[in-house]
Amino acid sequence: MATPVVTVASGGLPVIDVTATFPKLGLPVTEAFAGRGIAITKVASGGLPVTFSTVADYPPPVIPFSAVAWDGATSTNVTLSNSNRTVTTTGGSSGDQGARVANVSGKTTGKHYFECTFTTFIGGSFNTSIGVATTASSFVNFGNSNATGGCGVFPQTSSCQIFVNNGNSGFTLGNRAAGDILGVAVDLTARKIWFRVSPSGNWNGQAIGLQDPAAGIGGIAIPAGTMIPISTFSATGCIATTNFGNAAFSGAVPTGYAQGWAV
Repeated sequence: MATPVVTVASGGLPVIDVTATFPKLGLPVTEAFAGRGIAITKVASGGLPVTFSTVADYPPPVIPFSAVAWDGATSTNVTLSNSNRTVTTTGGSSGDQGARVANVSGKTTGKHYFECTFTTFIGGSFNTSIGVATTASSFVNFGNSNATGGCGVFPQTSSCQIFVNNGNSGFTLGNRAAGDILGVAVDLTARKIWFRVSPSGNWNGQAIGLQDPAAGIGGIAIPAGTMIPISTFSATGCIATTNFGNAAFSGAVPTGYAQGWAV
């Protein structure tokens, strides 16, 4: 009778097998393939099959994605609802109103995608925006088409212009209307950002192939520093809801990007 041989599957769980009794005892057994959760086939060195039994190899547990929300402590002149994902402005015509993510969730690397639905537009200034900014940025300096310390798209302008660090990027997304959803893809490792009208608008408003976050083509350069999502507004009664990965997105997430902004 052959001596039992104990081997280990690729996931670290034991596999008990017995070598063939013919043509001779004790032939070495080699592992032909070990896939996660797939039966392992073994053959003796002489080419004869080996009888075996396996212990199931299970994949590791999936860690749930924990998405951020707007931070009530640092948001100004707004009311937050819908688990702090919907913003309703209360600050009149003040430029010092908006929502931001808590600094503790700031990031310097990684690829992230999120969307914002602008339910209600009021007023005609350049303050309404969605984008990313450094943790030191303020609503006043980011609004008014400045985007100081970061980059944002301003849907309330006539052509939905994209501004970056106190300058016009030269890219636009065209005239927008209440209810439009804008997608944001930011690669903090490469320090580049792309915007689109979701679900399938052209990135940064350019022809297909000229701007593509998945392929790393084009993109608007953003400043150095730890970044957080930010949204600014220009009048009382503006309403916007941002999806940081709390629900399904309207558009496909670019390949290689996290489906939201994690805590």
